[in-house]
Amino acid sequence: MYLSKYQIDIRTRAGRQFLSSTNRQAVHQVVAGKFFGTPASAHHVLFRITGQELYVQSDIPPSSLPEGLTLVYTQDCEPVFTKLRAGDVIRFNLMAMPAKFVSQPRCADGKKPRGKRAFLATPEERMEWLYAKGEKRGFTLLSCIEVRKTACSFHRPEKKGGNFRLPFTEFAGQMKITDVDAFHKAVLEGIGPERAFGCGLLFILFNAPD
Repeated sequence: MYLSKYQIDIRTRAGRQFLSSTNRQAVHQVVAGKFFGTPASAHHVLFRITGQELYVQSDIPPSSLPEGLTLVYTQDCEPVFTKLRAGDVIRFNLMAMPAKFVSQPRCADGKKPRGKRAFLATPEERMEWLYAKGEKRGFTLLSCIEVRKTACSFHRPEKKGGNFRLPFTEFAGQMKITDVDAFHKAVLEGIGPERAFGCGLLFILFNAPD
């Protein structure tokens, strides 16, 4: 597993597009199609924009450099993961979208529609969401705060519901690893929904933003 850090060059039009709050789909398209030469879905690709920096995590190192970016480093994270043990305490930072699915009434024809995603409105709900994720993902929270809340806008044709915004929450704190294999899978696959749009990448001690 590799973590790459890029500096976003705001002197270029391509770089400025990365930082547009209304252009997250374009960032997804660049990350998904221009770093590896093959579909990003095959490489567990996650990304996150922090200030004027873009972090990309993947199974393989990126093979190309899109316009508007300067590569700072590519780090192989596996040697560190081999040293992790159950009981280890690490610092973390996570941008996520805490949400739940709410059941919908049956249709007139008796069919059960898919549940509708509901965003968690209170800090207590969002914190409980992350605690519950930890139980399934090989860690338990020791301390955690909400650093900030933000939202990204997305464009969608009117016939498909029109434009929309997604609320993201940044968490930070300390966690204890309870299951190394489950934790490794959580870091590799990401935590929570909207991972294609910059959520779910778990920064831990050896790859925390600097």
